[in-house]
Amino acid sequence: MLDATGNLETRTFVACFLLFSQQTKTGMINENRSASLYFNYYRYTLAAVVTMVVLIVAIGCHREVQVEHKGYTPTFSPYHVPPHYRGKQAEVQPDLLDSAMAAYSAAQYCQAASQFEQFLQKRPAHLMASFYAGVALLACHQPAKAYSHLYLAATDSFSDYQLPASWYLSLACLETQKYEQARSLLNQLREGESEYREQAVRILQNHPLMLSRLEDIPVYDAMADQWLPDSLYQQIMESGIDLQSPPGSALIGIRFLKHFDAECILRLYNDEGLLVHLERVSSPDPDTQTRIDLSYKPRGEYRLLIQVGKGHILPFRIRV
Repeated sequence: MLDATGNLETRTFVACFLLFSQQTKTGMINENRSASLYFNYYRYTLAAVVTMVVLIVAIGCHREVQVEHKGYTPTFSPYHVPPHYRGKQAEVQPDLLDSAMAAYSAAQYCQAASQFEQFLQKRPAHLMASFYAGVALLACHQPAKAYSHLYLAATDSFSDYQLPASWYLSLACLETQKYEQARSLLNQLREGESEYREQAVRILQNHPLMLSRLEDIPVYDAMADQWLPDSLYQQIMESGIDLQSPPGSALIGIRFLKHFDAECILRLYNDEGLLVHLERVSSPDPDTQTRIDLSYKPRGEYRLLIQVGKGHILPFRIRV
């Protein structure tokens, strides 16, 4: 099905095509009359084509490009406009707020975000405007700007938007690498019974930086070939995995200490949560080894997740 804009484009195209066909027909009829009419035929044909292109481009430019949220939250969708909203809900610049809400309702999120922010310059404590400004900015891929608006709407005790604002704030935290705050918000949503519970659980189970608290994950210092802290070494051995590296080297050796009767999938993520290495090891036996060369990667901390079969995941942190 075509929307209103699509119908307009279709009608424009059809009208231009009919104009083109009529000019072609006229040129063909006049072909036997006079050679001078060939000039008019080509002139009218060119004019029809140019008109068609200009009109379609103009209509396409008038339509706001719709954005699509990326990252670990493929189910992201902007919050709905409350059915009780009737406009004129602000003492200062009510028309600007209504205009922003209208743009938001029309899925013109970048335009709405700009208007919400203009309104908030006069009314910085307006919680509804702050909430919708944050969601609109998220839809426009501006999570850093969205964060402050959503934080206000999620933490103010008088806010009517605390629950949805907490959900969208968790997404802003993920996009701006505030992982501990994101985990805290998502855990709160997971413990509740809201519409966001299922999505929060999905992120906590699948996001590479949400699986465990950082302080609970053993750290392997590749340059020193040492586990931190040493007290976790026995626990690591019991997991059936060991990491080794020549001192001063960023060549990580992964050694399996026992038989795993399942495929093991190795995923390595950088500190921004981006996958930088993927490897599959089919049913490794004791002393099966594989290597990951990080010598050409930026120095820093990486997260190694080793998934055994379809369920169990062993998380490690690697410093190089």
